[in-house]
Amino acid sequence: MTTAGGAAETLTSASDLAPVVGSLASEVVPVASQSWPTTAALMYAMEYFHVAHGLEWWLAIVGATVFMRTITFPLIVMQMRNTAKMQLCKPELEALQAKMKSNPQQDPELANAYYKEMQKVWKKYDVNPVKSFAPILINAPVFISFFFAISKMAQGVPSFESGGPSMYPDLSMADPTYSLPILSSLTFLASVELGAVEGMQTSQSAQMKWFLRALAVAMVPLTASFPQGVFVYWITSNIFSGFQTSITRTKAFKSTMGIPDVSAVAEAPAEAALGRVQLDRFQKKYGATPTLHKRPPTQKQRKK
Repeated sequence: MTTAGGAAETLTSASDLAPVVGSLASEVVPVASQSWPTTAALMYAMEYFHVAHGLEWWLAIVGATVFMRTITFPLIVMQMRNTAKMQLCKPELEALQAKMKSNPQQDPELANAYYKEMQKVWKKYDVNPVKSFAPILINAPVFISFFFAISKMAQGVPSFESGGPSMYPDLSMADPTYSLPILSSLTFLASVELGAVEGMQTSQSAQMKWFLRALAVAMVPLTASFPQGVFVYWITSNIFSGFQTSITRTKAFKSTMGIPDVSAVAEAPAEAALGRVQLDRFQKKYGATPTLHKRPPTQKQRKK
């Protein structure tokens, strides 16, 4: 049962919060109401850190970024575990694929039988190829929504003009010094070099890294006109990725999270590939695979 004193105290607290809520409603709500639900949700998440914790807007962006990256971190662990197990079952899957290729006839029943065998292998190792795409299916919409949320708030929230740190006070305008685009590019490149594409095949990893390196360079001129608030999000996310990669690649972390060690399996395909290349070169030169004798050929066989 509420006492008169308690009711008075509640009313006083509500009256103290009213100006703040009213001020926020005039800034964030009109912008959020014209946005997609995911974009609006991120606006309100940044608003929460700004109001409930009394943070400047740039720190509210940092807080919301770290929060979102933290709650999606289990998806990264699931992806790593699934990818490692896929590496372990790869030899068995390649054997099944070789059997399929050895039967040139397009027999639907045979193809269905091979597919069922492949499913058995997946079940045996407790893997699902779809799980490897879960992080990107979640993080990609979050990344895009963050970009639009901050860009729209830069246009429609007046307090963004004074919500940045001392060196970059106006989050709504582009950085005239280009230092934020460069810093964003460097932190992105650092996360790539730390091994953000770990777990792919060696050749795929090398190609992807060179693509991402080129992208890091191109990002500077392509993003220079973006609001400074966007770079606060990108730089924070890149730094988080760097720390995340540094932690997740350690043996202690993998052991704790039940992620199998696939170092031995990863080396085998490279050796097998080298053997196939050497065999292909021989066949191109001599036309056929050599026949091995059970015993050294006799003089008579040599004359033939």
